[in-house]
Amino acid sequence: MIEPRAGVVDSGPHHETREAQTRPVVIFLAVLFVVIVGALIVCWGIFRLVVSTQPLGAPAAPYEHARALPPAPRLQVAPSRDFQAYLAHENKILNTYGWVNRQQGIVRIPIQQAMNLLLKQGFPALSAATPRNQQPLKQGEVLQYTVPSGFTPQN
Repeated sequence: MIEPRAGVVDSGPHHETREAQTRPVVIFLAVLFVVIVGALIVCWGIFRLVVSTQPLGAPAAPYEHARALPPAPRLQVAPSRDFQAYLAHENKILNTYGWVNRQQGIVRIPIQQAMNLLLKQGFPALSAATPRNQQPLKQGEVLQYTVPSGFTPQN
């Protein structure tokens, strides 16, 4: 705390004159400036040295590898459009007639018709007349039927 001097009238708040000295702060800032400028000059010199000893060579042609595709697997460009196409394809398979295996006479029928047939006829069950070499159905397997005579699927 500053003690008042005799005969001096205090006219308000003043700054500290004993505690903070500006000379060391100015010296620090000057030294910092000199170090930064020196570091920039050293970096510039190293850059010039590298450029002179390791030239870059001829510039590359701008269209040399313009359309090179990345290695697989590639990302989808339009995933929502791809998904819509996939759904349309799957819905077509589920809702139309078509051959599964033409040589064996196995066809697919629309899903709604297949559900109606299952409701009318019930689930197929293996009878005692099942050939010995045929294994019983496992979970998730489907028993396939042959094409009735006179039926010609489209596709």
